[in-house]
Amino acid sequence: MRPKLEAELTAHAHALRALARILVGDASADDLVQDTALAALQSPPLRVESLRGWLAQVLRRLASNHRRGEARRRRREHGADSPRGPEPAARIAEHHDAVQRVTAALLALPEPYHGTVLLRFFEDLTPTAIAEMTELRLPTDWNR
Repeated sequence: MRPKLEAELTAHAHALRALARILVGDASADDLVQDTALAALQSPPLRVESLRGWLAQVLRRLASNHRRGEARRRRREHGADSPRGPEPAARIAEHHDAVQRVTAALLALPEPYHGTVLLRFFEDLTPTAIAEMTELRLPTDWNR
């Protein structure tokens, strides 16, 4: 029975490949056909006469498994933290320019604003603590 099964597999290979391309695309079609042939050789159907329909059914089941596996892989890859590579030079230049502009704006602030900003963000002091330290009145809208 095995030589007849192998001959039938060979005869249906073109149709199986066409179906596999439709179900999973060109990249995985040949692998899917091979997996189908392997399944047929490992657990052949009871009747070889109706092999084409049986092979198509096996191929569809394997294609469904393949698509589910690919979807799981994409979800895992999407959810995984990918290591960041070096940023493009243009983006680094933008960041450098932004830091320079912020620094220039900070240095241009008159007192008590300049000192207050430095105490707030570099010393992590609350507005209340800054007001007490500098003996300045705390505006009521700073507490937001």
